Amino acid sequence: MQKTKKETHRHTSTSPLAPRPKKPARSPSSSKRQKTSGNSTSPAESLTLEALRDCAQAGVQQHKQAQNTRKTSEDQVKRMRRWSAEFSSTEAQLPQKDAGTEIDGDRVAGSDPEFAVAFDGKPKACSAEALVLYLSYECFVQDRKASTAWSAYSAIKKYCCNVI
Repeated sequence: MQKTKKETHRHTSTSPLAPRPKKPARSPSSSKRQKTSGNSTSPAESLTLEALRDCAQAGVQQHKQAQNTRKTSEDQVKRMRRWSAEFSSTEAQLPQKDAGTEIDGDRVAGSDPEFAVAFDGKPKACSAEALVLYLSYECFVQDRKASTAWSAYSAIKKYCCNVI
């Protein structure tokens, strides 16, 4: 029986360039991939538009940010909402002449009727002003560090991008 050149080379050579013998195939039980069920219906027939939107939203929530980052951002936005509601109710109780600081000589800071809900839903005309006042309050009144301001800014930016 005559050996082919390839078989002879494989068994006799110790060169690092020599082809190695093939590894045995994996058994189906040790395969990394899991077999999918043999669903005979097409995906378009079994899913509604609403179910697809829910699935897409869940995928975005799962893969866009880490879970702890999402939770931290949500907590920051909740604190901002609570602050704007408390601030607007405090401003409403003050006499009109002392109710805030004039901006451009005609308007009082925090006097917008939507100020209490400045961070709810889509951004409003007073949302930018509310953000500036909140950041000023946190950094200068509460004596927080710059990282708190960046955290609040990033949280509301992500929130607004997801709402719009």
